[in-house]
Amino acid sequence: MEPGVPAAERQTFPKLTYKAIADIGITAATARTVTASLTTATPGEIGLAHARSYAAEHGNLAVTDRTRHNGHPLGSWLLRQRQRAADGRIEPARITALNALDPHWNPPWPLAWNAPTTEPAPPPTTAP
Repeated sequence: MEPGVPAAERQTFPKLTYKAIADIGITAATARTVTASLTTATPGEIGLAHARSYAAEHGNLAVTDRTRHNGHPLGSWLLRQRQRAADGRIEPARITALNALDPHWNPPWPLAWNAPTTEPAPPPTTAP
């Protein structure tokens, strides 16, 4: 009997296969861990998904470090991406993805310049 392998699965492979797999160190627990890691999004993938959603809604990624998007700390995630880009520690694919969303996601100018401005409302007019 192979420990940790459901009875239905034990019928599928010959016993020699289970021994060969066990000999190279793969157990049912490690197989489950690897399988789970293939379906679990990384923090980078989650941040990029929120960046896509935010950019689709707002047309840019000009956010402050405190901006949250659907509960996700998008502003602090983008700040880390900008820091990683400055240090050369960001994956080229991530830069490409962010550039596609907003070419100015990591501008050479201060981010405060990206903040939207509002014009003061004109004074009310009175009817003659």
